[in-house]
Amino acid sequence: MFDSALPRTPLSLYTLTALLLLGLGSSAWAIPSADEIIAKADAAGTADTAHTVMTQTIQTTGGNTRTFTIESWAMDGDDKSLMRFVEPAPSRGIGMLSLDGGDNIWAYFPDSDDLRKIASSSRNSSMEGSDFSYEDMTGQKLAEKYTAGDVAEESIGGHACYRLTLTPTGKSSYSRVVVWIDTTSYVLHQSHYFDKKDRHVKTLTLSGWRQVSGVWTPQTLVMKNERRGSATTIEMVDVEYGVAIDERTFTTETLTTF
Repeated sequence: MFDSALPRTPLSLYTLTALLLLGLGSSAWAIPSADEIIAKADAAGTADTAHTVMTQTIQTTGGNTRTFTIESWAMDGDDKSLMRFVEPAPSRGIGMLSLDGGDNIWAYFPDSDDLRKIASSSRNSSMEGSDFSYEDMTGQKLAEKYTAGDVAEESIGGHACYRLTLTPTGKSSYSRVVVWIDTTSYVLHQSHYFDKKDRHVKTLTLSGWRQVSGVWTPQTLVMKNERRGSATTIEMVDVEYGVAIDERTFTTETLTTF
């Protein structure tokens, strides 16, 4: 009775249709490629120009803390950036200029009127005693800074993420960086940094993500030194995107005048 109600279509055609439907379903749920993931992460969190004010609190292994206020400007998706310490008074005017996506870095110390170009061998030096190195504080799109591979799905901190292993393509004090990128918003939740001996030396955790003028922005960044046990926290106080910035801001002349 029921068999007679079915159309007289060969079983092989039913099988082929089912396989096609299964194929469509599996492709819809396939994990994106590493290149697609980092491209979306770059698009989610970069802007043509940015102006930020942030606080940076350093917590030493002995439990002491020091807090600074930093103002920064960036252009071309952080390809160019300049940051200067505003407070406290003894640190006022200390600054860093990053050009070419971090390939060229200068630091300025007003007390001694000392302008230094940071050598490749010194890129991992601490910036003003924090757990962020000069390299860590330079911006650049992930796609321009790393080659990505080893994509997997893995949750971290309650967030569904893609886990990727990134290998630096240029000058770097790291051998690799393992990152966790949100599967929905494509924001970065955590990064593990490995030194040239492949030791896990630092962990960066980003939280409080929100959209500002359509750009995903973290409220808090915490860099933990896994070897020393110290940590540095950056809190965003004010963030503006799409602001007018004179390109002459990104020069050593501007860096040395405040």
